[in-house]
Amino acid sequence: MQQTCFKNSITCNAALNGFNSSDWLAYTGQVGHLFDGLTYLLQAAQEWQLQKDLKLELVGYQAQVYAMDSVFLRARSLFEFFAGEGRPYCHARCLFDLDDQLEYPKYAVKDGSQHPELWENILHVGSLHFQNRATTRQLIGYDGTNKDLNEMPADFAKGILDVWQEFEDALNVKGYQQLHGMAEACRNKAIEDAGRVFDSVVQRTKAYESASTDGLVKLFG
Repeated sequence: MQQTCFKNSITCNAALNGFNSSDWLAYTGQVGHLFDGLTYLLQAAQEWQLQKDLKLELVGYQAQVYAMDSVFLRARSLFEFFAGEGRPYCHARCLFDLDDQLEYPKYAVKDGSQHPELWENILHVGSLHFQNRATTRQLIGYDGTNKDLNEMPADFAKGILDVWQEFEDALNVKGYQQLHGMAEACRNKAIEDAGRVFDSVVQRTKAYESASTDGLVKLFG
């Protein structure tokens, strides 16, 4: 694989030194960085959807919020890796020798103008950084409708799957068949893992009923 660096990033140079595809795309054993991000993103999105649909509304049980936060963090990292251009991050073009960064118009566009409603801007300001949040703005949902940020976990997860498919296609075009197969396997395994989150709903009741509260630790209060 030809090692080219996107915008001469020091981070990319470090990642390329001793590059091992399993460190990024392994989906069993010591899983790779990209698979870890994808599988837990999809699982968190499914958990968010489950909690939204169940409407348990139990005091002290905010699993929907925890899942939402996990989606935001992982989606931001993966979108930046595949479609971002900012320094000093490592990007897909550099690490996997793609012809260019991938494009996903709902996340970001490269026309040089400002698009504050795009996912990149809202994820950056609204979920990760303590910046001025006085002016709220809706995002373009996966289906094209306008949504608030807290309604977007499933949309971000579906968007990442689209970008991941583009990643597979880009690897295939470059002739990197082993990497293409690994990326495809990661996607299929992550979807399978998310399905198990859905399938576990009924099992949770039995698990809680049989669990002992002896020895549980209350951290605060």
